[in-house]
Parts: sequence; C-alpha cells; structure tokens
Amino acid sequence: FTLNIVCPVPDALLSLAESPPERFLLHLQAEPHGMDVPLVVCPPARPRKRLRLAVCVRVHFDFPGLVDATGIPSIVDDWFNFHVAAGVDLFMVYDQDGSFRDAAPHLLE
Repeated sequence: FTLNIVCPVPDALLSLAESPPERFLLHLQAEPHGMDVPLVVCPPARPRKRLRLAVCVRVHFDFPGLVDATGIPSIVDDWFNFHVAAGVDLFMVYDQDGSFRDAAPHLLE
C-alpha cells in the first residue's frame, strides 16, 4: 500500500545551515516492528517575487524628434517615473528604429 504524508519541514532542520540544504535524509522508525525507512526530504522551493504590473510599448519612430517637438527634454524620464510610481515593475520597450536607445540610453539598464 502507499502512504502519503504531507507536513511542513521543521524550522530546526532548515536552520542547520546558513542556507537550507537542497535535500536531507530523514529516517522513519517503527519501534515495535524494528522498521527503518529512509526518506529523502526536499524543502519546498522559495516563491519568486511576482510582478504586479508590466508595460509593453512600441516606441514612436524618430524618438528624439518627438522629444524636441514637445519642448520638454525630460518627457521620457517623467513618463517612466510616473509609471514606476503607479506600480509598474517591468517595462518592455520595442525600439524598432533604434531611436529610443539613442534618446534615453540610461533607461535601458
């Protein structure tokens, strides 16, 4: 027969090392029967940070020309800063003509 046991890994076992081991061996023993069952235990994966909001944009052609036409040199920085303050975690910029790279290289990091 099959017995499935699901339980949290005790903190005492995880704190044995500075970083939890990838896996460790646990022995289940049944005293009256003299049974010893080795069991490999793998701690659950730590959850990854989920992105809350992402923005995908296709950049306007001749991006420096757009910045010049508005008369606001910081328009690109202002747009990005506004959206970061609104909760955007990731920007995907599709720069089809390469003009965004030339106009705002500091935002590509």
